[in-house]
Amino acid sequence: MRLPFIFRLPKVQLIGILLLIFLTALPQYPLITSIRLFIYTVSFTVFFDLLITWTGKKQLFVPFGGLVTGIILSMLITPDASVVYIVATAAIAILSKHYLRISGKQVFNPAGFGLFVSSIIFSQHVTWWGVAFQSVSYLNSIQFLVFLILLLPLLITGYRLRRFPGSATFLVTYAFLSQFLSRGWSWISLLQNLLNPTLIFFAIVMLPEPKTSPGKIKIQFWYGLAIAAIIYLLTLSNLSQFLTSHGLLPDILLLALLISNLCFFKFK
Repeated sequence: MRLPFIFRLPKVQLIGILLLIFLTALPQYPLITSIRLFIYTVSFTVFFDLLITWTGKKQLFVPFGGLVTGIILSMLITPDASVVYIVATAAIAILSKHYLRISGKQVFNPAGFGLFVSSIIFSQHVTWWGVAFQSVSYLNSIQFLVFLILLLPLLITGYRLRRFPGSATFLVTYAFLSQFLSRGWSWISLLQNLLNPTLIFFAIVMLPEPKTSPGKIKIQFWYGLAIAAIIYLLTLSNLSQFLTSHGLLPDILLLALLISNLCFFKFK
């Protein structure tokens, strides 16, 4: 029996998977705090998406993109964040989606841009709390199941949207480059980098966002490689220390993503 059309849409399926990932993270914070964050981020993100679209086009629509952005933000913003910070993050994310365009093309990942800019304004750090709690060093059966759930977005971004090359290239390149930052080579540390839950979520959810990442497979390889290289270079240089000391680098992953979004937007 075929699913109704709406449930076969990639964004709808991704929404369901992201909700499942969020549910696995609920035990990490007091339930009320986590649910409060979720309601605020999703509600305000959807509200701004509907408001801006109605203001410009006088159209109402089902804001699947806003839902995806809101759920992602709910897993990256620290659960005890202020309402003002949450509202600002949602607003900046949706404003970037609608107005930061070049030749009609969306440039920046909305969740990444909103979170990066608002974190600088409010002197916040990106926590990645909804995924960072996982560890592959001591998995029991339940933790293993939760880790498998974390990989489910690959079914959408990797298989259905065909963005797997960029995600895989980034993870492998980052894992190998990170070895040069450590004092010694280790296959165990290499594997831990490949299975780092924050990097995995970034690589299979944030990096391959279809409106802000290349569609051609050959370009996807360069895209993933560029993001990993930017992170590596920022880590090596004094620039990251300067930016961090002045509150201008709330998250190095997001900065690398936004730089690459700008460099590769014409290949979409």
